[in-house]
Amino acid sequence: MGLHAGPLVFANVGGYFDGLRAFLDRAEEDGLLSRENRALAVFEPGVEAAVERLLAEMTA
Repeated sequence: MGLHAGPLVFANVGGYFDGLRAFLDRAEEDGLLSRENRALAVFEPGVEAAVERLLAEMTA
């Protein structure tokens, strides 16, 4: 659709989004999600790292 070009950055504090990451990985493995689209979901270990990632994406 081209509505959003940037990544989705998740602050995976305490592994909260581990299930979502596994789901997306499985969807890619099963051919339901392209590698390019899977790469748009980025998981960072904490809030600070997530904010840094977002700021880096904004200046890239």
